[in-house]
Amino acid sequence: VRTTEKIGIEDIPGFSEQVARMEEGLGSCGRILVRASGTEPVIRVMVEGEDEDLIDTMACELCDLIKRSCGSG
Repeated sequence: VRTTEKIGIEDIPGFSEQVARMEEGLGSCGRILVRASGTEPVIRVMVEGEDEDLIDTMACELCDLIKRSCGSG
C-alpha cells in the first residue's frame, strides 16, 4: 500500500488487534506479514493460507485499514 508519507504500522489505530484476530482465524494453516518499507512510503501486506477467498478478503481489509488511516484511499 503506497501511503502519503512514511508511517509505521504501530501508528495505525486498531491495526495490531485486527491482525491478531485474523491470525487467530487462520490458525496454524496460514500467516500474516505486514511491514513498512525502510526506504519509501509503502506498507507491504502478505497473507498466506489455504482458502484463497479468505486470504484475499483479509489482505484487502488490511490494505483498506491502512489507506483510511493515512489518507491515501
